[in-house]
Amino acid sequence: MIHIFVGHAMNKNEKFTLQCADCDSKYKRSLKWLENAHNLYCNKCQVDLDIDEIKEKALELQKRLPNIKVLAGAEGMNSLASYDNIDLVVNAIVGIAGLDPTLKALALGRRVALANKESLVCAGQLVMETAAKHNGTIIPIDSEHNALFQCLQGEKKSSIKKLILTASGGPFRNYSQEELKKVTREDALNHPTWSMGSKITVDSSTLMNKGFEVFAAHWLFDIPVDQIEVLVHPQSIIHGL
Repeated sequence: MIHIFVGHAMNKNEKFTLQCADCDSKYKRSLKWLENAHNLYCNKCQVDLDIDEIKEKALELQKRLPNIKVLAGAEGMNSLASYDNIDLVVNAIVGIAGLDPTLKALALGRRVALANKESLVCAGQLVMETAAKHNGTIIPIDSEHNALFQCLQGEKKSSIKKLILTASGGPFRNYSQEELKKVTREDALNHPTWSMGSKITVDSSTLMNKGFEVFAAHWLFDIPVDQIEVLVHPQSIIHGL
C-alpha cells in the first residue's frame, strides 16, 4: 500500500510526499499529478495501492480540491461506471477488481472499452450475458484482442477457421528444461520486450498471461478454445491474426 501525506501544499504544482508502507520508499508528487493519476504503486517493491485503505486521505484531498469530485475504492469505481450521460466507459483496472465496474456499466447498456481481461477470465459467461441482456457493448482494447476485433469486422462467424494470438515468448523462449529449473524472480521480471508491473511481467514471462488472453478471446468472440492458437512472434509487431 502507499500512504499519501498531503502536507501543507497550497497549489497544484507544490509537492507532497507519497510513502510506501511496505518498503518505506518515498516519492515527491504534486497535487496536479495526483488529480490525473489512475493508480499508484511503489516503483521499488511493485506493491499496488490498496485504494480502500486511503479513503481518509481521499477525503482530505476532496477538501483541498472542492471543485473536483474525488472518489476512492470499489464504491468510487462503481460510481464512475454508473454515471449518467456517459458515452464510453474505459476499464483498464488490474485484476478481479475490474469485474464489478464492468458489470455495472454493461447492466446500464453502456459501451465498455475493456482492457481488464480478468473480468472475462473469471466471469466471462456472466459478463457476456449481462451485455446481451441489457444491450451493452464490449470493445476490447487490450492489444491482442483489439487486433482480433479489427480483423473480424464485417466477417461472418461461420467463415472463421481459427484465431491466432501472438506472444513474444518472453525471456525464457530459448531456455532448456534444465535452465528453466534455475530461473529466479529477477529473471522473470527482466522481460525483453515490455516494461510493465511485476505481476503482469511474471505472467507474461511464464506465458500465463497468454493463457488468460485465450480465455478472454473465447468469450469475446464466441469461438471455441480449440480454434484459438498462440504463435510465438518475438518481434511483437503483429498482435493478432
